[in-house]
Amino acid sequence: MQKFTLQIVLGFMIAALFMAGGCANLLDPGPPPSVYQLTPEFPAKEGGRGLNLQLAVVQPSANDMLSTNRVVTRYANGEIKAWKGVSWVAPTPVMMQRFLVQAYEEIDLFTTMSYDTLGYNADYRLISDLREFTVVLADANKPDHVVVPL
Repeated sequence: MQKFTLQIVLGFMIAALFMAGGCANLLDPGPPPSVYQLTPEFPAKEGGRGLNLQLAVVQPSANDMLSTNRVVTRYANGEIKAWKGVSWVAPTPVMMQRFLVQAYEEIDLFTTMSYDTLGYNADYRLISDLREFTVVLADANKPDHVVVPL
């Protein structure tokens, strides 16, 4: 009986060694992902007077695919893919909210600009829906521009 038990224990130990060797890659996260940050071009400031209004920008709503920081690409043939190992610096709705606030600050149209947060009573709130956020590739699969319909 002891010999049989010893064989079972040795069998489990050998199996555990083989399994541990196969699972080693599960603990290795691999190389860090490439992270990209967009730097949009904003319209030039116009020489007119600003409005005496306060505007708060609400984070745009988005579907599950767009609510992440995955980089989605549209190829010239119309095919859409998400890049593996590549991400934006922040989820796309967060980036869009920042860009909208920056754009309105650049044109200096409103007295006060802010992110929509609890406790801030602005005259107006900008609410938007992010429908697409894709990198469009030009010839030779080089990024050309980003499409962002709101």
